[in-house]
Amino acid sequence: MDKRHVKIAGAGIAGLTAAINLAKAGYQVIVYEANRDCGLRHNGDWQGIENWTTPKDALDDLKAMNIETSLPFIPIHNIVWFDAYGNRYESNIQAPIVYLLKRGTGINSLDQALKNQAISSGVQIEFTKSIPLKEADLVAIGPAGGKPYGMAYGMNFQTDVEDKVWSIFDDKIAPKGYAYFFVIKGEATLTTTILDDFKSGPRLLEETYKRFQEIQSFSAHHINKFVGIGGIKLHLTNKAIGEAAGIQDYLMGFGMRMAMRCGFLGAKSVIEGIDLKKLLIKNVLPLVKNSILNRKVFERIGNRGRSLLVRKLAESQNYRTALYKLYTHDFVEKPTFSWILKKMTDLGISI
Repeated sequence: MDKRHVKIAGAGIAGLTAAINLAKAGYQVIVYEANRDCGLRHNGDWQGIENWTTPKDALDDLKAMNIETSLPFIPIHNIVWFDAYGNRYESNIQAPIVYLLKRGTGINSLDQALKNQAISSGVQIEFTKSIPLKEADLVAIGPAGGKPYGMAYGMNFQTDVEDKVWSIFDDKIAPKGYAYFFVIKGEATLTTTILDDFKSGPRLLEETYKRFQEIQSFSAHHINKFVGIGGIKLHLTNKAIGEAAGIQDYLMGFGMRMAMRCGFLGAKSVIEGIDLKKLLIKNVLPLVKNSILNRKVFERIGNRGRSLLVRKLAESQNYRTALYKLYTHDFVEKPTFSWILKKMTDLGISI
């Protein structure tokens, strides 16, 4: 590799984060993107950058990774959960639990913001072009393949209801997953994420829509339906970053922050001559492993267990801290899961 020239395969958020940091360090960077633009995998839907895997606020973390945060990041302090039995759980906290933003090709999307920052930093992006992965210094081409582990069936639309971030845990509409309804200034995303029964996705989306309508009636016009596929296999190498390395939040799918962290570490490995795989193992893999463990427990405990889980989170004085513990502690030391496990035993549910 030419020490001052770097080739990156893929202009997703991991690849662009790496490119921005390398350009700022004085490298000449070329990013090869097979698609005609950034963000074409996404649909203009609301997605969230989680604010619980580190004590540091997510926006401060992005700034430390040289990512501009002038894009409208919508801080969310309140999330309402509904369990399978119609119970409502709600909490408000001072620090945001998540930041919502758009994904896709829209002018205010994260994908376009990172593209524009990369170009402003001197990065050259070659669209509709690809290179053999063996010739790339960093590989950020998205999911590494394998069978889909999850699918998201959703719809974007305009509505007349107030802003909200709602989620439902119920296997009847989101098998082993969850459904959500985000509304910001009349722009809505309603989705069911499923880990089972993929063929029933269209029907489950309709059932999800009806369920949210039963909770609160709302209008829906200019509807645009979409499908997202999660097919990721953990595959750490000395080149792969983001989803190409299988880095994702396997519990809830909040992987954007992890992906950008991978991009930052990819740049660091080039700039400082550090082994990338070792950086990922130290700085990102623990979160991924805990998310996999959390996912297995989440699937096993069923609707009753999830009802207990959201109740426990809602009763927590700070559920940002509670989620932080779920992602950073050893399983046996996690107080929330220890409480859930005891309740499951009391109910006769085997995990």
